[in-house]
Amino acid sequence: MKYFTMICLGILLIMPMADKIVHGATAVETMSKITNEVLNVLKDPGLKDEAFLVTKKEKLWEIMDHVFDYQLLSQYSLGRKWRRITPEQQADFIRVYGLLLGKTYMNRILSYGDEKIIIGREIPLADGIAEVQTTLVSQKNDIPIHYRMSLANGEWKIFDVVIEGVSLTKNYRSQFKKYLSGKSMAQLLKVLDKKTRGARPEKSK
Repeated sequence: MKYFTMICLGILLIMPMADKIVHGATAVETMSKITNEVLNVLKDPGLKDEAFLVTKKEKLWEIMDHVFDYQLLSQYSLGRKWRRITPEQQADFIRVYGLLLGKTYMNRILSYGDEKIIIGREIPLADGIAEVQTTLVSQKNDIPIHYRMSLANGEWKIFDVVIEGVSLTKNYRSQFKKYLSGKSMAQLLKVLDKKTRGARPEKSK
């Protein structure tokens, strides 16, 4: 959870680099657009009252759903185990894992401080794969945060984040592998379902 907390902070505080992002934008421009959207929600005077907290969370969830590639995150985080589970279990895992990541993200951005992110290079890793290198600047130290993104249908989405050399998906993969060495996928899904219950507010009418 420590690493994902830092990830969420990084996504939130990336400095704006473009006012408008068009279809086919670069990975850096996409991250800037996402951050602007998050900040607009957090700074919306019409949502500052506690009575509008659910509405604020709904808007932030919509942004998260757009930026995270939950399926790729799930596949990489389960590793080889992904192909050994049923399609139904895959769908369930994507759902609860997305809720787990989103819950951590939500808790962090609703209480962010004055940390800032400096954007560095965008490095192509493969066809349709890029890494946006950033640095989280706080009063204590500077932390490198590298966002790995994939391009599909003209849009960049996050499928992994590396913080101080530690990969989000590898970190979770290690935890899941250890758990599944003695227990079943059904048990893991049950644990994650319990952990994320109520994480996402129901759509307001």
